[in-house]
Amino acid sequence: MRAAAEFGIDPPLAQRAIYLALVLTPSRLLLLRRSRLTKRVREPLAVWPVADVDRIEVPRGGGTLTIHRAGAALRLELPLAHRFLPEVYRELPALLARAQAATETP
Repeated sequence: MRAAAEFGIDPPLAQRAIYLALVLTPSRLLLLRRSRLTKRVREPLAVWPVADVDRIEVPRGGGTLTIHRAGAALRLELPLAHRFLPEVYRELPALLARAQAATETP
C-alpha cells in the first residue's frame, strides 16, 4: 500500500481494487478500477500526465507491469494470458514514449 500512496492513490481504495484498466491517452496515463462482476470501469484510481511518468516496464515472459514515476515504482499483475502476452502490453513502453514526445513538441 505504500507504493500506492507514493503514486497518489488512496490506500483504502487501492485495497478494494482487484481488476484494473490501464489507459494511455495522448496526454495522460489513467489507472481505473473495474467492477469484479461486470468488469466495467467504475472509477479512476489515479490520473497522471504522461510527462510525469518516467517509464513503463513490461519484462519479457514476466507476469507484471511496472510504472515508474518520480523515483517510485508501482507494480501491477498482468492478466493471465495462456502462454503468450498480448502485444499491446509489450508496446506500452513505446506508446508512452510516443505520447511523451508528442506532448513536448509545441
